Amino acid sequence: MDKIINKKRAASRRVLATGLALACLLSTLLITTVHATNIGQATITVEQILINDTVYTMPWTTFTYQLIPETIDAPMPYGSNSNGYTFTISGASNVNLGSISFSSPGIFVYTLRCTTGSASGFTIDRRVYTIEVHVTNESQVTVIVYANGDVKVPGIYFKHIYRMHPSGPTNPTNPNRPIYIPPSEPNLPSEPYTPHEPEILEVPDAPSEPTILPEPSGPNEHEPNEYETPDTPSQPSTPGDSPKTGDFSNRSFWIVSFAIASTLLALIILLNWKHRRRSNH
Repeated sequence: MDKIINKKRAASRRVLATGLALACLLSTLLITTVHATNIGQATITVEQILINDTVYTMPWTTFTYQLIPETIDAPMPYGSNSNGYTFTISGASNVNLGSISFSSPGIFVYTLRCTTGSASGFTIDRRVYTIEVHVTNESQVTVIVYANGDVKVPGIYFKHIYRMHPSGPTNPTNPNRPIYIPPSEPNLPSEPYTPHEPEILEVPDAPSEPTILPEPSGPNEHEPNEYETPDTPSQPSTPGDSPKTGDFSNRSFWIVSFAIASTLLALIILLNWKHRRRSNH
């Protein structure tokens, strides 16, 4: 009888040890899955440049920008919402969007543009930047920036030009550029401006051919590209699947642990009950 009891106790210990080992293994797997280590981080810096193209004092102005993810589930900076990440820059300065953490390799694409509708006296830079973040399994992160979709550039900047004071004089041939008047004091015209009467030219009776005048440049004429035309960029590979961002819970871990503990407890109670019953008989 004692040998039988000892064998049952040894079997109970083996079952208990096996259950505990299984519980430890499952908990380790779940914790590793939920708390995945970030394999890389990227930092995006945006510079704002203001140019005063007048003899007047340029006002202090704030411009708004928006970073939009083009890749599904691409990680975003803290403070983003369903519309992307919106931020502002005041004066001539730059802003760091903070570190963006990536937990899987792949190519993640973003677009960045100025969303300010208008600013008094300013010609707003409307270029659109395409940002590609390449993440490898070796934790290497490379950021590649394109201006207007195809021109590779070394950095991100927006150049807003102050061209016309709301109450200042304008040039009849180009309303977007003021006439330069030497001021008596810095940034102040000496006296109110009075435009000169245009010179009247004598028109010939029968001109041989009409003279074609060049069209004036528009208010939002695109500025020439400041960078040399780069080589044609290679076609980016298909973006990799990235995990969803946000908070994760350990609900599955606690459910599995509770189920294993309950099974082990029920098994121990059953073995003790059988042992007492046989001992009484």
